[in-house]
Amino acid sequence: NCHDTGTFLQNGIEVDCECKAFLISKKLKELSGVAEGDVFSCFRSDFYSDIVDKEKYGIAVSPKTQMEAIYKRCIYFVQNFDSPSTHNMVFFGNSGLGKTFLGNCIINALTDKGISCLYMPATSLFKPFTPSYSGQENASDLVEFILNCSLLLIDDLGSEKQTDTRYAELLEILNTRELNSKKGLCKTIITTNLEPKELFSRYGE
Repeated sequence: NCHDTGTFLQNGIEVDCECKAFLISKKLKELSGVAEGDVFSCFRSDFYSDIVDKEKYGIAVSPKTQMEAIYKRCIYFVQNFDSPSTHNMVFFGNSGLGKTFLGNCIINALTDKGISCLYMPATSLFKPFTPSYSGQENASDLVEFILNCSLLLIDDLGSEKQTDTRYAELLEILNTRELNSKKGLCKTIITTNLEPKELFSRYGE
């Protein structure tokens, strides 16, 4: 449509072509670090039990009903990502339940819209902030991206090596992103196997 210029005129107004949007989306997916196959269309609620057992599962509905509600919440998050009323999210629960998968689905859906996202395992999240890492190539760019990308997915918080400075580093990341969210899109998703009370004991209020 644009003859490889990236833009074309539509009713006298210059607009981005679909080819440009596709290339931007492709580049953003590469930068995000997630598998392109993790998409919402692959979500299957039949992987989860439809039996209600509060004693076993700790919830008053079936795991299937619970996951369907979480899935809908993730869709809402993507559709309303630019709304101030759409807040950060924390997914917690045992391993293998689909927390990372849904986080990746969100990233893939947002990068399709040209929104900058980054997937960071908790085991790697803090490395760019250490003095030993700072001299490496692109270290400052990675720190900048962690602090400023539109969506940061911190995966498996609690799996990282615990040090005396870990709390301060996490606080710096979350506080900086919270301040950035006052000026533009800067939201965070955290997945963890820890229960909320375990998070509080490990990282503080």
